[in-house]
Amino acid sequence: MEEDVATLITEGRLAARIDTCKGIVTKRRVDVRAQTFEKVLAIGEQYTRDTKALALRISLTRHGVVIKAKQASKASSSSSSHLGRGRPSAGGS
Repeated sequence: MEEDVATLITEGRLAARIDTCKGIVTKRRVDVRAQTFEKVLAIGEQYTRDTKALALRISLTRHGVVIKAKQASKASSSSSSHLGRGRPSAGGS
């Protein structure tokens, strides 16, 4: 039985500790504050990545760098994109 519990603990399926001296299993306390901090940090990092990608896309568009996808009939033969330099239309910003 102890081996089964130890396996569950090492696999992360059971949040507990085994006290071999006393022969008891104790539940680990969940640090809600630390978990919340980790979630907020992950969300902030994702926001930073998304914002940088959007800023890059805007910059490329403003400088006339356009990536055109191949048409559907040609896409099956090759999946690479064409990189073309074009200028935005006179009415565009």
